[in-house]
Amino acid sequence: MELLLDLNQPDWLSDADLAERLSQELPGVTIHCGPPDRPLPEVTMAVTSAGRPGFANFLPNLKLVQKLGAGVDGVLRHGDLPDHVQVARLASTSQAEEISEYVLGAILCWQRGFLKYARIKHWASERPEHVSERAVTVLGLGQIGARVAQDLSQRGYSVKGWARSPRTIPGVECLHGAEALDAALAGAGYIVSVLPSTPETRGLFDAAGLSRLSADAVLINVGRGDLIVPSDLCAALDAGALRGAVLDVTPQEPWPETDPLWQREDVLITPHVSGWSVEGGMDVVSDNYLRLQKGAPIRNLVDRTLGY
Repeated sequence: MELLLDLNQPDWLSDADLAERLSQELPGVTIHCGPPDRPLPEVTMAVTSAGRPGFANFLPNLKLVQKLGAGVDGVLRHGDLPDHVQVARLASTSQAEEISEYVLGAILCWQRGFLKYARIKHWASERPEHVSERAVTVLGLGQIGARVAQDLSQRGYSVKGWARSPRTIPGVECLHGAEALDAALAGAGYIVSVLPSTPETRGLFDAAGLSRLSADAVLINVGRGDLIVPSDLCAALDAGALRGAVLDVTPQEPWPETDPLWQREDVLITPHVSGWSVEGGMDVVSDNYLRLQKGAPIRNLVDRTLGY
């Protein structure tokens, strides 16, 4: 069996760097780098960040796609991956830590007035928000969302968490199911989305979804970019239906420089940097390759019907 690496993210992690690391963990394994330009019948596992359209057509014996980075929608959305091919996600403890730090930083930017002071550029002080003044709701309670919720709770924030199925997190009021979403959102000053991209979450915050938020809410998205409809977000902000937004993910990346969101003083956009490191979970790549050889259960397996 052979391995294909096609991350297509050289500014983040190059195929060559990953190949060098894996060659030490998988001695003797043939590792191909870059998009395939010819059939590779010996490749049974592909490692990718997004998954180029049609890449599986060159891999007739592909059995497993190992996703690096957040989300698996980039692999699943093309629709040309055979049904029998398994998909595994990365579960990085370091990314969870980094995203939790990012969320705290985003909240503090609003809580301590950093964005306003950077904008007005003159001496005009205001009382900062106290940690007890605005509750936080975290949407999505997987490995990353649970870490975000627990870290915020431990810092003294009142935190609710919402997920599709039941979860238990110390110090966090956990709600679940579509019928509980309104209760989760009610009264929250900060809404943090760590949701995956699924048919149920895409466009969740369109005009109707945004109308469910409190007028003093700040929406922070570190999940998937298609959760929010940008034009509806602009309209909601113009109408005073929410206070602001922090977006680390957008429906298209890079986000067009001409888009009105860039010009808004109540929106902060960062270029998908909330979770950068892949350490603390990279062993899954070599481990899953060996498991595939042995016919053992794959770690971090994705339910392709659910999308996560």
